[in-house]
Amino acid sequence: MDATSAVLAPAGAFTAFTYLHAVPLRPARRFRVLLAERFEEVVPPNSRGLPRLPPARR
Repeated sequence: MDATSAVLAPAGAFTAFTYLHAVPLRPARRFRVLLAERFEEVVPPNSRGLPRLPPARR
């Protein structure tokens, strides 16, 4: 996170993809804490961005 915040422009945005089933897991919770410590705004999963899409078909 140090390297990411060091190279991000002052008005830049950092975007991360989150699988919804991983949201309650310990590593995901730690990641959200790091995000909140580094960035002014943290948007929760699935509150904006990509809609829920059906799985890809073969």
